[in-house]
Amino acid sequence: PGPVVIPAQVLDDLESIRRDGRSNMLDWPAVARLAEVIGMDKTAAWVRTHHREYSAGIFRGFAPDTKGIESCADKQD
Repeated sequence: PGPVVIPAQVLDDLESIRRDGRSNMLDWPAVARLAEVIGMDKTAAWVRTHHREYSAGIFRGFAPDTKGIESCADKQD
């Protein structure tokens, strides 16, 4: 299988968290907590509700959703 397709903003936020270096990216609960602490609430919620996809993406890679996912909870305000 190819990369896991995720919302573009989530991908950008995860890259920022990875570069920050404060969290082991394999530890999805820690990634979600850090995202929340630094104000990335939608990304924190996405990681918590999509932890299986997140874990798969760590090994397969991530790709931004170019179509937009308007119906996903992380896109709703």
